[in-house]
Amino acid sequence: MRTLRKLDAQATIICISDEPELPYNKCFIADYVAGAKTAQEVITLTDATIEQLNIQMMRGTKVVSITSDNKKVMLSSGTSVAYDALLIATGSRAVLPPIAGLVKADNVLTFATYADAARLRSLVAQQKVHKAVVIGAGLSGLEVADALAVQGVNVSVIEQAAYPLARHVNAGGAQVIAQAMQDVGVALHTATAVATIIYEHERAVAVVLADGRRIATELVVVATGMRQNCELAQDTGILCDEYGIVVNEHMRTSKPDIYAAGDVIGVYDKLCNKRVASCTWPDAMQQGMHAAYAMHGTPKAYVGADIIVSSAFFGLKFASCGLIDAVPEAYTASERKQPGMYHRYLMQNDILKGFILVGVMHQLPKLKRALLLQEPIEL
Repeated sequence: MRTLRKLDAQATIICISDEPELPYNKCFIADYVAGAKTAQEVITLTDATIEQLNIQMMRGTKVVSITSDNKKVMLSSGTSVAYDALLIATGSRAVLPPIAGLVKADNVLTFATYADAARLRSLVAQQKVHKAVVIGAGLSGLEVADALAVQGVNVSVIEQAAYPLARHVNAGGAQVIAQAMQDVGVALHTATAVATIIYEHERAVAVVLADGRRIATELVVVATGMRQNCELAQDTGILCDEYGIVVNEHMRTSKPDIYAAGDVIGVYDKLCNKRVASCTWPDAMQQGMHAAYAMHGTPKAYVGADIIVSSAFFGLKFASCGLIDAVPEAYTASERKQPGMYHRYLMQNDILKGFILVGVMHQLPKLKRALLLQEPIEL
């Protein structure tokens, strides 16, 4: 929205969101639960800024359909809004796993939105939660587990994979993360799954694992992955695939004057040399900027992403990009290990093609620059 306004001071810009909150940064919702950030620090656009940018903001309003032939979006209220150019940025939503008895009770939550974070923070504070189970040890699962632990909650994390954060680190990096979890008192149960959730008086009181173990709890957070919100695009006849909405180098979809950006699209991962789901905030910002230029009629080519995933939890920082375990014949992998630290570098000759950093992060700016420029680097 900021880029569009810079490009055109007179254009009518309308933003429609089914969430009632002001625009916010999803990367900070775990910090909000932990008390490290206030609600104001999570918000990216205030009412004053929206007014200054002369943007019509329709919050808590759901778009139910798009009629691309006459360029209108239909709202749940029964009214419609016309457009000359339309951006679909509907993001993604939490996926619920097939667990027996899984219902959204008062103390069974997902963790994907500001509303989820606000509800979780309120539950912990008002009901004085002492024990919690987090299902899933991916990025969101570890972030929310850390946020709860910071608040003094006794947390158990359940993960089907052999180790935590399996999409972003290998076994060596995961070992450091698992040790950090143990050090702060978070229990990690890997290579197993939640089979059943037990309720009393419509509240979850325990989870039963596939191996029969029972873990008592006062709170269950489901963090088992995300799914792109592609239904609106699909109903409009816009081309989608398993990774999301298909866009070209100008963020244009298969329908004229309709663009897409953010978690709802698939992107080309330049490091892994394949199409993947878009998943990072910095890349979504880049996509939005490129979409704005294209909608303005001054397109700039978006050539794909160097997807670098990073976060911090349990007193550790981590970042990773590129291939995690598979090493092509033309590449070499090297490791550096010490207590509380794991580094892995993937190289082709002297050119960096990927890395995993857990613990010590002082090299990250240098590595990012090497990836961007694809120049030789000494490690």
